[in-house]
Amino acid sequence: MPAVAMAISEAPDQIWSAERVDELCATTIRAISHDPEVRFRRRVLHRGQVVLPFQAPHLHPPETDTDFMSRRGAADAMAWRIAFSDSHLHATLSPVDLVAAILFDMLEQYRVESLGADELPGSRANLTRRFLNWSGECETAGLLETAHGLLIFYVAQVGRSRVTGDPVPDDYGDLLESTRGGLAETIGPQFAKLRRLRNNQVEYSVPALAIVTAIGHLLATGSNLTQQETSASVRARIPGLLDLKPEDLDTTGADLESGTSSSESPGSSRSTYQVFTTEYDRELPISAVVTSAAARVLRYQLDEHVAKQNGEVNKLTRALRTLFARPDTDSWESGHEEGLLDGRRLSQLITAPTHHRVFRQPMSVLAPAASVTFLIDCSGSMKKYRESVAVLVDIFARALDLVDIKCEILGFTTGAWNGGRARTDWLKAGRPAHPGRLNESWHLVIKDADTSWRRARNNIASLLSTNIYREGVDGEAVAWAYRRVAQQESSNRILLVISDGSPMDSATNLVNDDEYINRDLFNVVSAIEHADLVQLSALYFATGLPACFRDSRLLDPAHLNDGKTIRATLDLISAQR
Repeated sequence: MPAVAMAISEAPDQIWSAERVDELCATTIRAISHDPEVRFRRRVLHRGQVVLPFQAPHLHPPETDTDFMSRRGAADAMAWRIAFSDSHLHATLSPVDLVAAILFDMLEQYRVESLGADELPGSRANLTRRFLNWSGECETAGLLETAHGLLIFYVAQVGRSRVTGDPVPDDYGDLLESTRGGLAETIGPQFAKLRRLRNNQVEYSVPALAIVTAIGHLLATGSNLTQQETSASVRARIPGLLDLKPEDLDTTGADLESGTSSSESPGSSRSTYQVFTTEYDRELPISAVVTSAAARVLRYQLDEHVAKQNGEVNKLTRALRTLFARPDTDSWESGHEEGLLDGRRLSQLITAPTHHRVFRQPMSVLAPAASVTFLIDCSGSMKKYRESVAVLVDIFARALDLVDIKCEILGFTTGAWNGGRARTDWLKAGRPAHPGRLNESWHLVIKDADTSWRRARNNIASLLSTNIYREGVDGEAVAWAYRRVAQQESSNRILLVISDGSPMDSATNLVNDDEYINRDLFNVVSAIEHADLVQLSALYFATGLPACFRDSRLLDPAHLNDGKTIRATLDLISAQR
């Protein structure tokens, strides 16, 4: 918690991407709620693969909100919701009417925020800042310009004030006075009960439901529009509402043996992630793609880049030895005055009775107890980072080799742009609907676990070749790498994915839904993390890798060529232990 708070407080001095802010906020939520599974995915909070559909609109700051205290307030609010609210009970009690359900969710949110502010008093300022910002967004959105909108705003302001004990902002006191007078007799007594009952979700729901039911009745009777039209009109003016689709609530897993997920959106005509054809898929040594002559030339270039790292290999070797070495008894040391009796020295008891060094003790040495696999995204957008990635994995491979830790370097790309022969076959087949993945998948073995760094050094340099960078189907690649890692005999198996963004395969995206390959990656990662046989994490650059990895680090492109990237990678590996 303190580290996260410090990081956000320093935000004005740094350039923060939306992904970085979401990452920090998700860390805050996990810390407060003690729920390790929650993370943001496209700015919506998930637990594993399930959306947490909190409807209280002030929880969802707009992308234009650069107020870090406000964003932190939203994170705190979500954390308290997870910590203090029973989501299943809330869903059972929630009214059917959409606007009434939103108001009921808001009142429940105020309840948990008041409890959270008592738990961590420092959180109160963050929560208040976010709510005040949302109130300003309501003015901008025109919510206060209609009688219905003003009614919603009244419940939001007065409801929060009555539950948390904070006063209604002075800016809105006069505006809400007339509305307060008209509702004093109907829902005033119910508002008065909220704070007293806030420690019990069921008891609290009774006055909360009475309030939202009364407001729903007023909205329905005060307009010439139908209830559905009135609801749509009001919701359109409330800033921060989530527009969740049915497929957002997908809760299924993945089949790691095949590398495919076992889910599809409910409205789809298929039930699984699939591949149109595997005829052109290849698992190749990178030497089959980049010639040995070209690799030798690229090695000279890579050596020049590595030389600029100023002894990072030696420092990294020492750190890795300390990190992964474990005591191992592989021999005995004789000549001790205590320990286990050494049968080979029994004769000394007769020939030299005063000589007592006839015992032996186990001799411990530090032995490595880990294996590390790098999986590199070789899609076209990674081309601009290829030098930095090649330097990073080359330094790590060499250092890991020096401490006898097995290291694999793998890559993934496609055999062609825009689907290649797989798409041609699909066209010949009459363009059947929902073909699934529609490209030639290439999985590249750059360095296997049994090959030393010295023998693989030219292959590593092949990462500098621009010919291998095309498109990427990440989910299948992660499943492939996982299967290789899981076969290694090690007590600490680490798989580190290096990427710069979402999966990208243009041919597949054109003939399936927009989230098709993204969803498969999410499902595969969730299944691997749930299996807990391999420690999975990700290094990614400043663009939007889906927030599906529980452990990840965002790399700053401005520092890719200095020791910070190496230290960030080591920190991530250290966190896996």
